[in-house]
Amino acid sequence: WFTLSNLTQAFQGHTFLGLFNSLWVSAVVCVLDLVIGGAVAWLSMRTTIGGRRIWPGMMWGLLLVPTWLMAQGWQYLTEPDGVLSQFGLYSPLVHHIIFSPIGVVLVDSLATAPYAYLTLSAALGGLGSQFEEAVRVHGGGRVATFRVVVPVLAPAVLASVALVFVETMSDYGVASTLAYQSRFPMATYGIYQAIDNLPAQFPVAGAISILLLASAAIPLALQSRVTRGRSYAILSGRTRPATRYRLGRAGKWSLTSVVGVF
Repeated sequence: WFTLSNLTQAFQGHTFLGLFNSLWVSAVVCVLDLVIGGAVAWLSMRTTIGGRRIWPGMMWGLLLVPTWLMAQGWQYLTEPDGVLSQFGLYSPLVHHIIFSPIGVVLVDSLATAPYAYLTLSAALGGLGSQFEEAVRVHGGGRVATFRVVVPVLAPAVLASVALVFVETMSDYGVASTLAYQSRFPMATYGIYQAIDNLPAQFPVAGAISILLLASAAIPLALQSRVTRGRSYAILSGRTRPATRYRLGRAGKWSLTSVVGVF
């Protein structure tokens, strides 16, 4: 007979903790990726930063790197006998941070930042500079420009949030490597543990999977609520390419170095 006992079990103990951890990690990663992806998108689309033609290709390349490989890389870099220790740069503090929930959030943020970059850079490319120029004509500063431009970019921002949230919730690479070694349970690894048991708990794994799918409704509901009844049509024949902000020599090379290191 049909029963909800498996869903009840998914909301208890270690399994529930994994679901809760996945939810808050995904929410934090969304915020961080908006900052990271938005900053790189603005620098490459609106400034004279060096190498701006190669950054989109590098971002696409980052999408091809499996998250488990990225997590393993950070482990080999910071562990006691890892790469940093071979150069005399081992730090117990850095090792402790990486093998903790902070490290899980960091690696997930770096792995999913390209989604935010690609959505926001496409929106910035079609926006033009007329809104920013209108703010300046009326005496507005940077804060006023930010308050005008960001609401116009709301569909791209919400699309970025939805993509990053779903990708982080469904990721297994970090959950099965860095999070597992940090004793930080996550929902996707909970599915594996349910199936790996003897006897295998397929109903519990199915219940966790249903809850993971249902979590995708959170960003979609937010997007629907914000964009309902509003128009964001900004593309027209009058849209002009945005004027790039000219960076000084020191600012150009320092920001190019920061993006290059990223």
